[in-house]
Amino acid sequence: MWFRIVSLLCLIALVAGCPKKRHTLVPSVPTNGDVQARERFLEARARFLRDGNQADEFRAIATEYAGDPIEPFALLFAGVASQQAGDPTAAVASLEKLLALQRKRDATIERADACVQLAQLVTDAGERKALLVEAA
Repeated sequence: MWFRIVSLLCLIALVAGCPKKRHTLVPSVPTNGDVQARERFLEARARFLRDGNQADEFRAIATEYAGDPIEPFALLFAGVASQQAGDPTAAVASLEKLLALQRKRDATIERADACVQLAQLVTDAGERKALLVEAA
């Protein structure tokens, strides 16, 4: 009898302690700024999530709408798409532009994320260490 009670309490504790649905901390696409830029980005992101390629389109959006709130999102997705396409050089270039933009805007949390992503791609150990220190 005692064993059943302890087992039941352990089961209840286990079920209560199970993590809930995971929510990623990806910021939502900004609603301010150029409407065409946002729509173009959303279309490219949908194609990227479906097909896995759109790096050139994301880079074009970032270039054509420089200064728009959509620019950092386009640079981030350009880096991810380039990395998935097996082009680490283009991924590093996009993420370096994103990091420079975030340093200029003093976006600390976003900058830390970009530093970590970029550190995974660079080959120089000193540069990797500097990026990880900046992320901390």
